Amino acid sequence: MLDLSRLVATHDLKQVVPEEQLFERWRQTGLQLLSVNVTVDQFFPVAEMRRFALAAQAAGVAHTHVEFDSPYGHLGCLQDTREYAHHLQALLDTPPPDLVMSTPLKNAHA
Repeated sequence: MLDLSRLVATHDLKQVVPEEQLFERWRQTGLQLLSVNVTVDQFFPVAEMRRFALAAQAAGVAHTHVEFDSPYGHLGCLQDTREYAHHLQALLDTPPPDLVMSTPLKNAHA
């Protein structure tokens, strides 16, 4: 959990590559995403991830987004795993995509 928090605080995919290019690559490789938000979580804002998930889905990315309420607030993702366990199991049961990449991602700031 600490590593995930550090990653979120220090990395921004939009600084690396435009969202449209990222979505295109994810769609091409068959990547499947799962995002899970506790609706009252203030560290990982649900509205921000919801927007990202909807944009990814609109771009054709296989992105499942799950939101749930929890009396544990931010820690609901650790305490209430039953709320999203079946989504995670479905993702884990899906065969991995063929990750052959035809071209490298271009840095947006190059």
